[in-house]
Amino acid sequence: MKTIRKYPFLSFYVFAEMIALAVMAVRAIVYRGNPAAGAAVLELLWKWSKDGAHPINAINIGRFAFETRNYTFMLVWVFASAPAISAIVISALTGGKERVKRLFARLKPWGEEVGPGEGIRIYSVIVLAYLVVFAMLLAVSRLKPDLFQLAYATLGGTPLLALLSALVLLFLDEGGSLEELGWRGFAWPLLQERMSPRTASICLGLLWAAWHLPREIPDVLSGIRFGQWGWGRVHFSQWAGGQAQFFLYCIALTVVIGYAVNRTGGSVLPAIMIHGGTNVWSKTNALTALDQYYMPKGIDFRMILLVAIAVFLLVRAGPELGRRPKTDEAAPRA
Repeated sequence: MKTIRKYPFLSFYVFAEMIALAVMAVRAIVYRGNPAAGAAVLELLWKWSKDGAHPINAINIGRFAFETRNYTFMLVWVFASAPAISAIVISALTGGKERVKRLFARLKPWGEEVGPGEGIRIYSVIVLAYLVVFAMLLAVSRLKPDLFQLAYATLGGTPLLALLSALVLLFLDEGGSLEELGWRGFAWPLLQERMSPRTASICLGLLWAAWHLPREIPDVLSGIRFGQWGWGRVHFSQWAGGQAQFFLYCIALTVVIGYAVNRTGGSVLPAIMIHGGTNVWSKTNALTALDQYYMPKGIDFRMILLVAIAVFLLVRAGPELGRRPKTDEAAPRA
């Protein structure tokens, strides 16, 4: 217990990684060490999503598991929740009920030092940027009618439904909704106590990306070539960025999310929206045409876009990355 109190961030990270590894161990037992069986379920998920125009998110993962009777697929919820579970447990062990209360207080839209007007402006910029990129992706996909129809059907099939779906889906992605209480609610403030926000964003981005590595075990066991695994590979009949691009993506996304969280006085909601929103672009197939036909082979457009935005923010905001003086580490009050 003394070690946990002395090293709360390390304890948080190790526990989150242990949960992820435990999920993959259970998965290996379920599929009896047969990576092909697990891959078949993922292919079925992709087909179910495509045929029914169901975007893959926290709710539809449950629907898929029950409709196809692949109940163990709900382990995805446990994997994605690992950072939040770890944050709650370590908060309780190091600070009891009061620290857990402060952790959940970060779900408020902004801290006390941020007024409603400024908070609304920040969220308006996030939503506008998300929708502008979404509209651009759909415009590009119109050049490939089949892909456009798939993406548009996933969003509801009419302009109004597409807009409403895009906004609702911001909060339903399992990555954004289940992970961020841990990464940006617990880990981000701790790192900023020990280093500049700019350095903290790079460190957390690397660790965040590395936390995902247990999910790569099936690919490694299947004998995938190192070049494909490291830079890019064909996945679900789409070209997907490999680990090198994913690490760059996580670092850049951490810079962008960190800036938004700091600007709102420590709220986790911008993290949920930005993390979830970038995933929604992919899970609604809006990115497919651009990545498959108009980007150099193997290059993930999201990675390029996020790196560009992150560089802009690092230059504009400097090492403090939007952190507010004096009250920068105070969580929104419960």
